[in-house]
Amino acid sequence: MADSLGLELEVEAQEKNVGPFRADILCRELSTDAYVLIENQLEKTDHKHLGQLITYAAGLKAAHIIWVASKFHEEHRAAIDWLNTISDDNFTFFGVEVELWSIEDSIVAPKFNIVCKPNEWSRTTKQGLNSLEIQSPTKLLQLEFWQQFHS
Repeated sequence: MADSLGLELEVEAQEKNVGPFRADILCRELSTDAYVLIENQLEKTDHKHLGQLITYAAGLKAAHIIWVASKFHEEHRAAIDWLNTISDDNFTFFGVEVELWSIEDSIVAPKFNIVCKPNEWSRTTKQGLNSLEIQSPTKLLQLEFWQQFHS
């Protein structure tokens, strides 16, 4: 799964305590040393797990958040997409569906399908809009005012 996401992971802990709660898996991304939270759900996504995901990510200061489930509801897929849109480049959210595959008599193996991930187009567009807002006459006047006030 990590290869599909472009992350090189090393497991730090399983059932990691986060206050009175327990996160499923905490990893470290080797190239950046950032924490990666993986929350597993054996059934379809639900609101409870979405809340857990955010709570654990905040408590563990995770930069990459991966929610693995058997099936994603459209509303939860939209929530992950929205989190990626409003987050800066230091935070990424992934939704991954897991299937079990077996060919003839082979051992069952998991197949991971990424259903939501950071969208570079959305982030680039957001950055462009933010820079346009700063350059509007009103924003420039406000910036000038606060810079003089700060001096």
